[in-house]
Amino acid sequence: MQGRNHLVVNAALAVATESLFHPAGPVFHWMDACSFFTHAGALPTVGTVLGYKCIYYSCTLLTARLPDIDQRIRIFGKHRGFSHSLMGLLFFALILLGGGLLFADFLRRRGILVSQEIQMLGLLGILSLTLGCLFHIIGDSVTFMNDGV
Repeated sequence: MQGRNHLVVNAALAVATESLFHPAGPVFHWMDACSFFTHAGALPTVGTVLGYKCIYYSCTLLTARLPDIDQRIRIFGKHRGFSHSLMGLLFFALILLGGGLLFADFLRRRGILVSQEIQMLGLLGILSLTLGCLFHIIGDSVTFMNDGV
């Protein structure tokens, strides 16, 4: 599958996942967007929901081509090898989670307190990046190549 096709597949699966499971927060209706312009008090709520949605969709699209890194860097073996497996996906998720925990510990040791909302944004980013890689693998699973699926 070509890179632009991965972007389309990731976008479609991100919308479907958001519609079914709402990982980026509550549903954002067009009436919420109208209240953004008509009610000044709605600004923080609408801004938070929009921020969650932007992080979710941008991270899932950002990782649309990440598993294809094995085409450029041959440390993972053949194409559609480790980086296209569930084990590779778990490894990637654990690296992201570990990096996030190390960064949070680094900030805590320096006396920088991070609000719970920022922590939730970080977890949403990790979830979205992992889902983006999963969507890539799903997209590749419906296409065939000479070296296997």
